[in-house]
Amino acid sequence: MRYVLSVMLLMLLGAAPTTRPAVYLIHLPGISGPLAIDRAMSAGVKLAGLPKPLVFDWTVGDPGLHALTAYGRNQEQAKILADRLTTQYRAHPDVPIEITAHSGGTAVAVWALEKCPADVKVQTVLLIASALSPTYDLSDALAHVCGKVYAFYSPFDDIVLGTGTKTLGTMDRVYTQAAGMVGFTQPTDAKEPAEYKKLIGMPYKQEWMKLGNRGDHIGAMGRVFAAEVLAPLLGGEAPELVPATKPSR
Repeated sequence: MRYVLSVMLLMLLGAAPTTRPAVYLIHLPGISGPLAIDRAMSAGVKLAGLPKPLVFDWTVGDPGLHALTAYGRNQEQAKILADRLTTQYRAHPDVPIEITAHSGGTAVAVWALEKCPADVKVQTVLLIASALSPTYDLSDALAHVCGKVYAFYSPFDDIVLGTGTKTLGTMDRVYTQAAGMVGFTQPTDAKEPAEYKKLIGMPYKQEWMKLGNRGDHIGAMGRVFAAEVLAPLLGGEAPELVPATKPSR
């Protein structure tokens, strides 16, 4: 808990925590829209010295199952986000764009990147408990990432991203276990296989339990976990990890 403890010590000593270089950080919640879990994650990221994420509510006040199945509307929201990212990037090309997204929001984030002009790039993307299908081709989205895309997944997320998506479908309307449960797999017919070097699979670790992450659908959204695990991946300070490049059989 080094981030949390260091910030608490600074507060006790009357000193302000060190702030990292400026970044443009935007967060996409799940199909329920912004919730307490999103505020907790944002608080953890801020505790680690990053700015409070801007929230893009792609559910437009109509959350729930309709947000899961409204494919056309979700694509429209992705285009709105793509335009916002384009405006930000061209106005401030020296400020890294960082994206965090949870569950259904991961699909809108991916689709937004796909819709960006070729010159628009973001630095880092965190896909937390993604509700996309595991073999969705991420090639076009990855082409807009300078750094890495970290995809957090857990086999213990079986109620929402196992039974739930097999019954109700993933965001890309496939009836299967979602990538947030089993991880993304590079499809054998991926448009740009080389882009998958940017994708880093982040399987659940038992030691994350002490950080409040039980491996369920909202485990990675806790304040402490965000400060200790998510925040270090943002802002270009991430460690080198093994890319998720194994093709499907």
